[in-house]
Amino acid sequence: MALYSEVRVCNSLRPTKTKCNYVYVFGLDTNCIKSGTDYVRLLSPNNDLSTRIDFLVDYKIPPTFKCRDDGEVPLCIVGHKVLESLLRLNRPLEALSIFDIARFAVLFRFRPRIRVIQLTAKMQRPDPVVDTTALGVIIPHKGSGRRLKNCLSSISDPHKSNTYVGFDERKQHYHRTVAAEHKSTKFFECAPSGRGPYSLRNALTERAKCQFIAFQDSDDIPCFDRFFTLEAELKNYPNQVIGSHILSLDLINRKFRILRFPLSPGSFGNFIPSYSMHFPATAMSKSKFLAVGALCGSRTHSLDSQFLWRAAFNAQMRNLDDFLYIQVKRQRSLTTSSRTGFGSTERSNLSNAWKRDTIRIQRGELKIQNSSLWPVERADPKLVEISTRSDGFVAKA
Repeated sequence: MALYSEVRVCNSLRPTKTKCNYVYVFGLDTNCIKSGTDYVRLLSPNNDLSTRIDFLVDYKIPPTFKCRDDGEVPLCIVGHKVLESLLRLNRPLEALSIFDIARFAVLFRFRPRIRVIQLTAKMQRPDPVVDTTALGVIIPHKGSGRRLKNCLSSISDPHKSNTYVGFDERKQHYHRTVAAEHKSTKFFECAPSGRGPYSLRNALTERAKCQFIAFQDSDDIPCFDRFFTLEAELKNYPNQVIGSHILSLDLINRKFRILRFPLSPGSFGNFIPSYSMHFPATAMSKSKFLAVGALCGSRTHSLDSQFLWRAAFNAQMRNLDDFLYIQVKRQRSLTTSSRTGFGSTERSNLSNAWKRDTIRIQRGELKIQNSSLWPVERADPKLVEISTRSDGFVAKA
């Protein structure tokens, strides 16, 4: 349960002629409420705040070597239209927690514009404006159609036409429904299906007609400014692999947590410590992705970490000091199951092998092409594009 306060944001020079914004500040304590109210006063009254959620976190210096859990999100700003939709779920205002608000923002059909702001650092970030885009969004998907719809609805309009979605499953009725709702997005079925997300990411990247690519898990949500920010950085630094900090919505333990990553994850002797970069939150040039060797398709889990270990030898790795990505942690996923999740025997054995080979490569005892870091299988599936007409599916090979 969080404290809350209503704040009115008007143009003080023309208060009677300007439509006011009503926002609600939710905080863990009175100090959070005060910080949130001060932040709202800095916002331009000309911005439409009605469909916006800003999650606010205190600024902290990022860690040096690996991911750090900086606790729960203490504060958020909610536009009045978002709150009206939230209250339709029959939850009284005074009973709402910040976790409840985050869960609503990520999992339900109403799509607010989500941003994460670090207090005392870049508190006034203007809304990004991009007319064209050189960045493609790569999304493999299997399972819930609702989660995919929520993810796609959170992608900003300029990037929707360069979004590539691949279904790693047999044809389902909801494929057609989602494709019809997101006509500018490109959808593909793959054959054979069931090989996992890595080979599908390869195939989608090969199909993408973009200079840069950004990865996105369909369970998760990009912040409103994620792809604008990444594209601007890649245009300035096209040879880098760029990630960011993330917020993690933990549905298992009902927590909404702050996860910060080191800004230079590959700088420690080209050795990447565990969890120093969140692969689904990364972006890079298409040519760099292919030059690193793309993703191995021999397993359905862990091989995104293998890619990052390998990339440290021929790409500059960098995490932005911004929060651009919201991860959803749920039961029965590849990262939480007892067999394939973090801390499992299988995942630990792979990590230990990569660490040993990384040290040997650094010493000159082993070539990377002969190590466990190198992809042993690149059998990418064939993609068939899905389009919709009034008479049903049209498949385009």
